Amino acid sequence: MKATLSKDAEYRAELRVTYRLDKDQIANLLALHTVTYGDDMDEISEKEVMYRVKSQLLYSGKDALDFGSDTEVDASTLRWAQEQVGKYWKEVRK
Repeated sequence: MKATLSKDAEYRAELRVTYRLDKDQIANLLALHTVTYGDDMDEISEKEVMYRVKSQLLYSGKDALDFGSDTEVDASTLRWAQEQVGKYWKEVRK
């Protein structure tokens, strides 16, 4: 990792984290974000799906990937999230 000098004269290193998510994990994160932030369940763009998924991962961390029955996500919200994921990624519709 290489540190570079920032504008504020502090050395900083860039850190990137990559998650490999399956269709259920993407839908779970989207549903969790929808419940957490009270998002509308309208049709959303692929870009918005990814923004919400990334935002939820940053907020909740890896623990959000496998949420259980203690999470307040109802079946209709999860179904909507699964539809949104399937709409943009034909590879995961199966």
